[in-house]
Amino acid sequence: MEIPLFQSPEEESVLITPTQQVQNLVKNMNLDLKKFPKICILAAMNPKRLETALANYNLKEEINSGLNPGAYPYKIYSNGKEDFVLAYAGGMGPSSMANTLELLIAMGVEKVYLIGLGGSLQEIDAGEIIIGNEAIRDEGVSYHYLEKSKKAKADEELVKQIKTKLPEAHVGKVWTTDCMYRETHTKFIEYQKDNVLVVDMESAAAYAIAEFRKIKVVSCFVISDILKIKDWEPKFNLELINKGVKKIVNAILE
Repeated sequence: MEIPLFQSPEEESVLITPTQQVQNLVKNMNLDLKKFPKICILAAMNPKRLETALANYNLKEEINSGLNPGAYPYKIYSNGKEDFVLAYAGGMGPSSMANTLELLIAMGVEKVYLIGLGGSLQEIDAGEIIIGNEAIRDEGVSYHYLEKSKKAKADEELVKQIKTKLPEAHVGKVWTTDCMYRETHTKFIEYQKDNVLVVDMESAAAYAIAEFRKIKVVSCFVISDILKIKDWEPKFNLELINKGVKKIVNAILE
């Protein structure tokens, strides 16, 4: 018997749908479901970084996410032309992100910009920006949505949109893992040779869900640390990280 025990992702019969969960949250957990924007900025990082980058945009309202009283709310902003929602992916890794993304799609979101921090595999320094056009599926969530043979890819239109606004950004492959402390030397060397630019924990799952649900997703990263066989270089607290996040936000909204 094949392990893991996955049936075909095309199997449609499921026990709980995202729409049922949204209905449950509305009924029992005070989710205030109004007309939801179609555009979402999904924070795969501390959402406070993104709030700072959104300071010049109009915060129209906050909506209780319904998950628990202390959960980060959905924040509805406007750039003067259209509304968009800022949502927090919910924690580190693809499972939390997948749950949040599925609910957002069930509430009407059709276009998602996933913004996160990532570790560089190449000669790309902290603060530089990566647009992930394809993700290596070194995690588990994506296999519930795509056949094993399929690649997890970003929406090409969104990749072009961000690249046009940020010509200095690097475009390339992402290595998505769900286990940060098992980023082994062997994988690092092989992916570096394959010209993979950055490692993250969400993109492959997000791209797989997007294809399955027929929406558009792209992941954008600010390099926050430099991966090496020896002497890992964490640079998470540099101000240039926040500047990079702001550049991405402005490229999306202006």
